[in-house]
Amino acid sequence: EAAVEGCTDVTACNYEDAANADDGSCEFESCAGCLSPTACNFDPTAFYPGECVFAEEGYDCDGICIADECGGCTVSVACNYNPEATFNDGSCEFVSCLPFGCTDASACNYDPDALFEDGSCEYAQFPYDCNGECLNDDDNDGVCDEFEVFGCTDEDACNYVEGATNEDGSCTYDCVGCTSPAACNYDPDATIDDGSCDFTSCIVLGCTDENACNFDPTAELNDGSCEYLSCAGCTDASACNYDDTATIENGSCEYPEEAYDCEGNCLFDADGDGVCDEFEVEGCTSNCACNFDPNATEEDDSCVFEGCSGCIYDIAMNYDPAAVFDDGSCIWQGCMDDVYSNYDPNATFEGEGDCSNEPASADFNYDGLVQLADLLTFLMAYGTEGPNWGFQDWIQDACEVTPFAEEVLLATVEVCEGDDCCGNEGCAYTWALNYDATAELDRGSCLFPGCTDDEALNFDPLANVDNGTCSFQPCPDFNGDGLVQITDLLDLLLVWGTEYD
Repeated sequence: EAAVEGCTDVTACNYEDAANADDGSCEFESCAGCLSPTACNFDPTAFYPGECVFAEEGYDCDGICIADECGGCTVSVACNYNPEATFNDGSCEFVSCLPFGCTDASACNYDPDALFEDGSCEYAQFPYDCNGECLNDDDNDGVCDEFEVFGCTDEDACNYVEGATNEDGSCTYDCVGCTSPAACNYDPDATIDDGSCDFTSCIVLGCTDENACNFDPTAELNDGSCEYLSCAGCTDASACNYDDTATIENGSCEYPEEAYDCEGNCLFDADGDGVCDEFEVEGCTSNCACNFDPNATEEDDSCVFEGCSGCIYDIAMNYDPAAVFDDGSCIWQGCMDDVYSNYDPNATFEGEGDCSNEPASADFNYDGLVQLADLLTFLMAYGTEGPNWGFQDWIQDACEVTPFAEEVLLATVEVCEGDDCCGNEGCAYTWALNYDATAELDRGSCLFPGCTDDEALNFDPLANVDNGTCSFQPCPDFNGDGLVQITDLLDLLLVWGTEYD
């Protein structure tokens, strides 16, 4: 197809439909204009936005009042008197139309009609008048006397003065200078040699190293300017960053990874799946199978879909690391007796010693021992009730811990969508934050919020996502009923004398 040069940008004013080779002529100004139909300068042919001009409120574009009442200056002697205005809007001004100008009669632009000086006076530059003529020119040669230069005006004289305007009779014709034609400063007009001949300054200096980037074949003497960086680059034509202008190899060559070309495409990909033949891995590619291999690129019909269900949550008693899908069999260990302060409504198995009223810590002064000082601190909180806790900051800090918003925690769940799903996937445990009653398959997406830091006083062994509630300060409300009372005192006495590591 023959090349047709022109503007190929469809958004340009001069777009040419027949052009197939852009010649850089595109322009975007000639078709710009005001696109607002209500503007005075609306341009229906424009398709690029330009500056719009609108009539003043109450007037049309010709300044004619079109409203019942039009504001403006109604004082006839004002500079901006508007005969169309029906009421005075306070805009009158009386200065702009006054006769301002240059009032100095000696100025070149003196205005005899001006009554007020506006600082615009212009004056001739000495020694000229306002017409650019010399004020003083005794010999009438067009050069002001102040600029006359006396000297030899004969170009053939040895002492010819370029720029001289007046001959002073000083011309001489016995010229001294270098009379050697081989010298750099040979003066063909010289008649007397003055010993100034120079035979080196006209030698061509430059870089004479043929291996340098700036080698100068005309240079006769190396001037130390040789440089070797501007033309350095990768000179290996098989490299991805081969530089055909480089003449010096600088070790910067880059080569494609094994099995790929420089664009990152496979050299060999028989099945066209984007995985190079060298890297093909056979295996089960169905993520719904028990033996799904995420590294497999080629299906080998080895998928198994049964026998891999079990408890997949590692916080459960019977966690099965070999299980792929959860079958709802997880056993959650904790206190199942609601008379204890550590009762866990989600527990399905209670072991010996799981239930207790003992607080996680009653060491309020952090000295490692529960004793009288801690009891006195506890009594300061006695009778207080949340959420204010008697407006004591230390109790509020310890007892009022705000968990992360549910939407923040739910945002961490990866929701299965499209072909990657194996049926209706979701969380099947009712006490999970993201329980889904319609879920048919559980891949371990359940969120069990709580404190996951085992160093915290309120560590929850059944939590698998931290909800920001971890506390490291003893809360005097040991049983969590929102009130510090006798039951909390009894709980403190259970750990009286306890030493903490």
